[in-house]
Amino acid sequence: MLEANKHIARQFVTAFAAGDTRTLDPIVAKDMVDLNLAAGQKQDRQGVLDAVAMFRVAFPDLRITIESLVADEERVSVTGRMSGTNQGALMGVPPTGRSASFAYMDMYAIANGQIAEVWHVEDLAGMMRQLGLLPT
Repeated sequence: MLEANKHIARQFVTAFAAGDTRTLDPIVAKDMVDLNLAAGQKQDRQGVLDAVAMFRVAFPDLRITIESLVADEERVSVTGRMSGTNQGALMGVPPTGRSASFAYMDMYAIANGQIAEVWHVEDLAGMMRQLGLLPT
């Protein structure tokens, strides 16, 4: 079970980075609960797909690495970095053409082979500073 859950987490990260919604569809529960919703974000699988689309538009060369992956029987925690060049609109802000690399942490509750709940934290302030959208 542990290895299967780790595999699901790795698939999620890889598919998110690639914008591969066909892979995400079967591994994210339709009624998935995001416990760190951004303002205006949908609470289910569609919210995840919307986030994927937003990041892929903003960072067409998006790369996501996994630096640490820890699992128990029901949860998988992942830490790593997201990086890319801002070539598209991001949260309503025109592209800056600058690159950013910032940390993230995710924790997934996995049930019946699908991500049922997710907690996530991204260093969005660090990303915005690197893009020149916040003072350094």
